[in-house]
Amino acid sequence: MAWTADELYGQNSTFLNGLDARHEAFVVEVPVDLRVWMVKPEVLRNPPQNAVGRPKKYPRLGRGERDPSEVRNLSRYSPAFRKQTPQRYRIKDTHRGSEVWEIRWATCWRQTHDDRIVSNQCTLVVARNVLTGEVKYFLSNRVLEIGVQIGPTSARKSDPPCHWAPKSRHGKALQKQPF
Repeated sequence: MAWTADELYGQNSTFLNGLDARHEAFVVEVPVDLRVWMVKPEVLRNPPQNAVGRPKKYPRLGRGERDPSEVRNLSRYSPAFRKQTPQRYRIKDTHRGSEVWEIRWATCWRQTHDDRIVSNQCTLVVARNVLTGEVKYFLSNRVLEIGVQIGPTSARKSDPPCHWAPKSRHGKALQKQPF
């Protein structure tokens, strides 16, 4: 089972840290300005022995580490997303035709606001509605392996087995789903 949540919960780092600490699986929609790293940064825990001058706060990022990037920029400019061919999934039939989403994903580490600074490895999923061009971002603390199908949960036997789905705006804000 995995917790699913809308963007309101997805922007709350304390909430996500709590789920992580309890080893609960989650898939949450996140805001476009959520900051993540595509490569795990080095976190310094202790000051060097020969430090001079004003003491620095620890833990802190190592010298020369990049700042985390917003997910909206990563989906456009990161080689991890640009080199991928999006997987297309038909979500449902609507009065305007089939609702089709293109899915891309990559592993990442999110910025936390506690003494860890960097979260455990996560999966960032970028979903784009082919018909409307709407883009949604999802984060999960479960890391997908190469070859795993991602997409909407489907009742039709002809559709591929899937685990991810953009949630309806009319759905509950927070719910636990089979994963």
